[in-house]
Amino acid sequence: LLRLLHRERFAEQLHEAQAARPDLWQAASALVVQLLEMERNDEALKEALRSTERFPLLPRVWLDLSRVHQQCRDSAGEIEALETALRISPVYGEASRQLSEALLREGRLDDARSVIEKAIAGAPRDIYNYGTLGDVLWALGQHDEAIEEVTRAVGQAPGYDYGWHQLRKWSTQIGRPELVLDLLREQTEQRPNEPRSWRLLVEALVETRQPEECLAALDRLLEINPRDIESHSTKAYVLIELGRFEEAAAACRPEIFADAPPIELRGRAAEVLARQGDHD
Repeated sequence: LLRLLHRERFAEQLHEAQAARPDLWQAASALVVQLLEMERNDEALKEALRSTERFPLLPRVWLDLSRVHQQCRDSAGEIEALETALRISPVYGEASRQLSEALLREGRLDDARSVIEKAIAGAPRDIYNYGTLGDVLWALGQHDEAIEEVTRAVGQAPGYDYGWHQLRKWSTQIGRPELVLDLLREQTEQRPNEPRSWRLLVEALVETRQPEECLAALDRLLEINPRDIESHSTKAYVLIELGRFEEAAAACRPEIFADAPPIELRGRAAEVLARQGDHD
């Protein structure tokens, strides 16, 4: 109830902000987003349409309108709003991706591909476009090409979580689970001092139950950042699963934290004791 009251009050404040500054599209956009979150779709549609009348040459307000139509399950209205945004700004990546996804949902696969390929031609460094192209190619049955496009994306941006998620899913579906691991190993060789690549490798190794390589990767992560609490905790977890409880307990008390380990590691230390039967 308290959360609901806060949301209602926040919506009122956004209404007040919009009334005070009708010349700012940001105020109107924030109001539309909040109304959508509260599922007040009719009000959101009214405000979004008003914004497109007030700021007809601003692509962002058309993107807001498309999101309202999507939540209202009006695919035709969603597509029309996104096409308008792209007529105003042909290289607007977010609008291109959303339009491609909307066309994909409608089964218009060739149109979806055309839209996102045009976006890539206009902005070849926007890595998120390659992820969307991968989704379209996968839907078209061009699995190798889909994997190639998303691999290109994560190669440019190792922190592209959606890309890694898709690669893990697809590699399992085609019976090649080693694909992601090999790619991550390659990235850690190319970027030996980048924590993100090592973190992703650790996650994949935990998922595929390869503890020894996982422990080696964690040790490398902790060389890069000895105060990385998550890596210390993950190392203890892996050691617990191996039944190496003394080492797991030591991993929960790294020297760098002296006699004051963070609460996350104290919790993991309690797990070590519990797994050994010392519940008290």
